[in-house]
Amino acid sequence: MCSPITRLHVLTQRNTFYITSFSSIAQAKL
Repeated sequence: MCSPITRLHVLTQRNTFYITSFSSIAQAKL
């Protein structure tokens, strides 16, 4: 039983992870 709020929270966490990894990769290239 996954409530929409939980699903949204998981999506937000995943997006934050992608943004963080992307930022670190961009900084490593500089």
